[in-house]
Amino acid sequence: MAVTTPNFSGYWKAWADKAMKRYENDLTESFLGKGTGLPKIDLNCSSAQFKEKFFEKNIKFIPGGLNIQEYGWANVSHEFYGIDPGDARIRLFQNGEVTKEEYVFLVQDGDSVRSLYKEGAVDEALKNGATLVVTRYDRSSIFVSALCQELSTITGERCVGNAYIATGGNGTFGKHWDRHCVFVLQLLGRKLWRIYPPTLELPLQFQTSKNRKDACPLEPAFERVVEAGDIIYIPRGWWHEAIPLEGEPTMHIAAGIHTTSIYEYLRWVGARKAPQLPSARQSIGGEASTEELLKAYDDFHHEFMSPQNLEEFKRTQLKITHSQKPVKFEILFAAP
Repeated sequence: MAVTTPNFSGYWKAWADKAMKRYENDLTESFLGKGTGLPKIDLNCSSAQFKEKFFEKNIKFIPGGLNIQEYGWANVSHEFYGIDPGDARIRLFQNGEVTKEEYVFLVQDGDSVRSLYKEGAVDEALKNGATLVVTRYDRSSIFVSALCQELSTITGERCVGNAYIATGGNGTFGKHWDRHCVFVLQLLGRKLWRIYPPTLELPLQFQTSKNRKDACPLEPAFERVVEAGDIIYIPRGWWHEAIPLEGEPTMHIAAGIHTTSIYEYLRWVGARKAPQLPSARQSIGGEASTEELLKAYDDFHHEFMSPQNLEEFKRTQLKITHSQKPVKFEILFAAP
């Protein structure tokens, strides 16, 4: 059986090397700290203004806020080629998730077994309305990694990016909310977005929309066809759906902003500090008096409000993505 890699551009091989060289050269200065370089995000407001007016509060649409310039389908082909087909990060959706066996097979490669794509399987699925999802695309793309790092700097929080590629169909997950804030970065093509007000404000990690689909409001607060270069900020808890336009190839990055909640700090104090309190180790049974409960509450409150404990907790959290800095061999081994 012949083996192929999904061909997003139709003629990617000849053009890809030139495009990749152009955008990687542009990125070099950015990663080495010698200039502004690419990419560049403009939220049309300062970081402080964004946090005050929008962060975890309101949606924000920024037309043309993303500087993508030379990024194209050939770049995607290059990046996608470097991901093992058997990697769990690669998933196909069409009326539910498509099993790996439908588009990937195993072959013996010397002393190891490797995964390969079945010839034309992913190409055909995409043509028929499937959506290709690659989680943590920032691990495979210098360009997307730089975008996530910039958003991490803007928000002061950890940021990771998932890629969504389609050319029609009904989208991936239907109406739902995310338990983290999302920056929609439309890299290529167009897509219809509908965003609805939240019915559960600031949901935590275990509070999903899976069994609450009927609760989604009928009227969207935002409905628009988003173009390449546009950005949408969606606070966690806001319902949304993304619908590809029939026959139009599209790719966006869902850049997730992963924050740490007060609830998690409460749990941390309860797990790390409360066991050290004699008042908290008292048996509650039928013997604990109101005074004993109040004593335990006061002791816990003291630990919870301790600046030292808050700083210790913050140090345990990965607040900002540690971006992989690429090794630039063309610079490292350049002739003097």
